[in-house]
Amino acid sequence: MNIELKKTNQDDYKNIYDFMKPIWYNTYSFLNTGQVDYLLDKYFNIDNLYEYVKKGLIYEDIILNNELIGYLGFYIYKDHLFLDKAYLKLEYQNKGLSKQIFSHLKESNLPIRLCVNQNNKQAISSYFKNGFTIIEEQVNVLEHGYINLDYILEKR
Repeated sequence: MNIELKKTNQDDYKNIYDFMKPIWYNTYSFLNTGQVDYLLDKYFNIDNLYEYVKKGLIYEDIILNNELIGYLGFYIYKDHLFLDKAYLKLEYQNKGLSKQIFSHLKESNLPIRLCVNQNNKQAISSYFKNGFTIIEEQVNVLEHGYINLDYILEKR
């Protein structure tokens, strides 16, 4: 299975929220529904999404056999690439596609960094298999009393 990655068309930004919703409810089942709803709105509400893009977030479609199966979102900084979003439809997870995604990101020739929730064991395992290591722990206090406990990972 070979994936194709291409820059997301801005006209398609309005579809990202609905695409991500079932993925996030499954991925973040260890969080309460209110926190997942808050984070979905924070990251994928169309107005908020455009603000992130203005600040440099690059969205790419992940395509397999002409089907949109996921999204990739990242920032390119002077000294590293920050992977902000990497999500696949549920039926395409655990199929080894992450190796292709990371290979694509390594084309930048920059270290890759990302944040992952400490309770997201499946993602953490995948990142470790792809050569990432924990470089920091982070506590993010969010609105409405929500807290994210994250690891910052890096692959050089």
